[in-house]
Amino acid sequence: MQRPRSYSFDDSLYPETYTEQEESELEKELASKIAARKTREQKNGTLYIKSTSWLRLCCGIFAGGWQKRYGQLTPDKILLKPDENGPELGSIPLKNSKISLTEEPGHNGKHNCLNISTFGSDYFLSFENNEELRAWVLALTYMIESIEKQSSFF
Repeated sequence: MQRPRSYSFDDSLYPETYTEQEESELEKELASKIAARKTREQKNGTLYIKSTSWLRLCCGIFAGGWQKRYGQLTPDKILLKPDENGPELGSIPLKNSKISLTEEPGHNGKHNCLNISTFGSDYFLSFENNEELRAWVLALTYMIESIEKQSSFF
């Protein structure tokens, strides 16, 4: 049985109807895209952080070398906690920030680090493996682009 499509596009590009199988495949594809987007918006996990901000180094929040933290991505910052249920120790703002991969050796000596440059501070984040690094880069890129789009809209 064929169903009429439920949304309109340029008729020259899309068929008049979809079979149930085609519609099911489209729904699965859409569901996977929505799930991927939610994953980018809800990234959290263990990370290691080192800051070059003079003020933060003086205050001792990130004193010394790499500090193990639990990071939770929110729409405008990364919350930093000692563990998943611990109190907030600080945050890294994402507005007007830039991320880049770096050759800085991480907490484990491997090159799975990224740099977040914000106004007046540089934060180096290190991860256990390249998969975690890629997931955080994807999530951070998505959030920073979202912030920039909102800023340019208003």
